[in-house]
Amino acid sequence: PAELKPRYLRAGLRVVGDHPDAEEARKLATYYDDLLHEIEFVVRVDGDDTVGHTRPFGVFVSLRHTADLEREAGGFARYLRNQKKANPYYYNPYAQQQRNFVEDFDKQVREKLIDRFDIKSVTFLDEKVQSRGYGRPGWRETPLAYLLLQAKDGSVDRLPSLHMDLDFFDQRGSVVLPVESQIILVDARPDRVPPRPVAGLEVTQILDDREAQQGRLTLEIKATGKGLVPELSELVRTNFDGLALDEVNDNGLAVTQIDTEGDDVAPVSERNWLLKMHVPEDAPASLAFHFP
Repeated sequence: PAELKPRYLRAGLRVVGDHPDAEEARKLATYYDDLLHEIEFVVRVDGDDTVGHTRPFGVFVSLRHTADLEREAGGFARYLRNQKKANPYYYNPYAQQQRNFVEDFDKQVREKLIDRFDIKSVTFLDEKVQSRGYGRPGWRETPLAYLLLQAKDGSVDRLPSLHMDLDFFDQRGSVVLPVESQIILVDARPDRVPPRPVAGLEVTQILDDREAQQGRLTLEIKATGKGLVPELSELVRTNFDGLALDEVNDNGLAVTQIDTEGDDVAPVSERNWLLKMHVPEDAPASLAFHFP
């Protein structure tokens, strides 16, 4: 099988040693090693590694590879396509087992991270995503996914290694080569950490005054931006003079898409709050409402 071939070959070479009849096998093992030297599976924190344990933070997942390998492999964005659904009526008993990277990686993330992190979301890029340069000559980066996580407590100190299986072909057919990410150290000890990176922040506020005659007001605040939208207290200053704030409903942070058009890959996130207020009995008669 394609996924066992590299291990079988290397184990066989340990048995036969330098026997001359194994020269072709040694060339094949060298070819596999050369491929793995031209590709890296990268997991990195979006922003500072001091993530705390009271707010979410983001993690980029990507493949970094040489431009030559990308051409030879036919691009790596194809892993974002559901291969199991590509042609459900075609069966080839000699072909490798079809895998779905999106499903498999989502399952892997939840199995490996669930004990130490709250997994808010796993957002995959579109299969039409293009590779991009990242400052290393001759190399490209293909972004694959963005993880929104929150450490469960201050004892969390690392992101474990994640892996991905890559499909290649040698002169004897298909072969699967696994690549692994490095362990990433994080600091989750602080109770308070600065907001995560965000740009292009836009805020929309909608006042519902249909029950104003009964002394009740509702304000909806929606914020969007490239990056992770901060907490409400870090976003606006409330000035509800003469009004009593009864309830603040926070729908939480949501990553809606990954923007790849700018100079840097960035998540596009949004957050919605609903604030319910009432007019106290001792409020002045000419009370005015001021937006935050």
